[in-house]
Amino acid sequence: MGKCYPPNGQVAVKNSVDGDDLTLAHEKVHEMDWRKDGDFDVEDGADMDALKTGIQKDPTADSQGVYNDGNLMNYAKTGQIIGHEQGRELDP
Repeated sequence: MGKCYPPNGQVAVKNSVDGDDLTLAHEKVHEMDWRKDGDFDVEDGADMDALKTGIQKDPTADSQGVYNDGNLMNYAKTGQIIGHEQGRELDP
């Protein structure tokens, strides 16, 4: 649905499948993260092993609050919130 492309952090979003209108904001977080230091530090709320029961959380993403309901980087229950740890990684 959306992607942030290195090396310059260009963002692409397929709006026709963006049901909550938050994909652009999600990808802009990746872009501001990349722009700060050339590295992706803000994690996504991906299931690290879909073959196992339940959501297998990435420890770094979990420490950033990504899996919390309403977090912008949470794939399942996306909202408009970014946490303090995530915000520290962004280029203003």
